[in-house]
Amino acid sequence: MTISFNCPHCGTRTEVGDAFAGQSGPCRMCGQIVVIPAGSSSLNPFPGQFSPPGSTPPAKSDGVGSGRSLVPIVLAVVGLVVLVMCGGVLALIIPAFSAARQAAVRTKSANNLKMIGLAMHNYHDVFASLPLAGSEDPQFGIGLSWRVRVLPFLEQPQLYDRVKWNEPWDGPNNRALVEQMPQVYQSPAEPPSTSRTVYLAVADAEVVPRDRPLPSSGPRPIFSHDGRAARFASIVDGTSNTVMVVEANGDQAVTWTQPKDWTFDPQQPRRGLGKPGGPGFQVLMADGSVRLIAKDVGDEVVRRMMWRDDGKPLPPGSR
Repeated sequence: MTISFNCPHCGTRTEVGDAFAGQSGPCRMCGQIVVIPAGSSSLNPFPGQFSPPGSTPPAKSDGVGSGRSLVPIVLAVVGLVVLVMCGGVLALIIPAFSAARQAAVRTKSANNLKMIGLAMHNYHDVFASLPLAGSEDPQFGIGLSWRVRVLPFLEQPQLYDRVKWNEPWDGPNNRALVEQMPQVYQSPAEPPSTSRTVYLAVADAEVVPRDRPLPSSGPRPIFSHDGRAARFASIVDGTSNTVMVVEANGDQAVTWTQPKDWTFDPQQPRRGLGKPGGPGFQVLMADGSVRLIAKDVGDEVVRRMMWRDDGKPLPPGSR
């Protein structure tokens, strides 16, 4: 006696002997597990072994209905999800890493500027004036930069003692000092160099010989290339409101011993300052503090910060 049974999954009709009633096994067509009921149509759960005489058992199915065939699909989906998640994490990590690196560079540069500011103040305490910015004009006889003059206050007395003051920065003796730039003058934002720096004093574009009085009209920055020494007392706008040294872009770099600095142009108050796409540029204020001048700060505010005696207060929020 046989039992006829339709597979509840694929509908395949099969006949098996009643001896298999109550047993379970995979459908010979779709591979799904079925239970052979007693006394009704059923399915041979073991195709090829218990098929009735004359029947031809079908080949095993590799379709999506097979439990085993789902494994590689599931693994592929899981792998795709993992890749997408990793890509999203990387998309978050890379900008964060870049921002952290930029912050570290700014912090290192700010420390350099603070050391320079402390050296400036100590020099002023000893000599009652700020160091001369220097001039490449031989008539002024100051052919070395302020960066050379503050060496003793940067713990560089041996290098300072090797300077020959009666010759210019590129003279026979002083030329040997060019490649021995102190590390404090190396900006971490620029490629390593042993001779060039972007830490520049804010200097007046107008050079007035010392035997002539300064123009009575028009404000001026702290430094000049005319051999006149500035004092903190001459910063009438206040040392916390006036820029003393800037961190310029790489195309403004000069040899550290060279009497050359960032010449302030009122028409272009941020010329050579602030890299494209950067947050702004760092400056050393006359009181020794370091400030980041954000790129969205207006030119009028930047202009007032570069002058020592324009007599105009800075707008609220710019301090």
